[in-house]
Amino acid sequence: MNSRYGSIDLLKDGDLISKFLKEYGEWAYLECEFVSTIIASGASVFDLGAFIGTFTLGLNTFSKNNRYLVVELNPECWTVLDKNLSLN
Repeated sequence: MNSRYGSIDLLKDGDLISKFLKEYGEWAYLECEFVSTIIASGASVFDLGAFIGTFTLGLNTFSKNNRYLVVELNPECWTVLDKNLSLN
């Protein structure tokens, strides 16, 4: 689907975040905008429990020069996360 973060895949089970993304095209976008104002350009950002990548993708829309390390232990989420980060 198209979102504020670009083209992303969602989980198939209809979780809260996927439903919100379908309805509004974003998840926690304002939080990403705020956090981007307090991290330095070129920072290393750790997204622990990255789910499907909306926080990392959101931060990247504001801070292109950062490096991201994402961690997601749920294999179903990891597959979607990997695809979303590769697409964007």
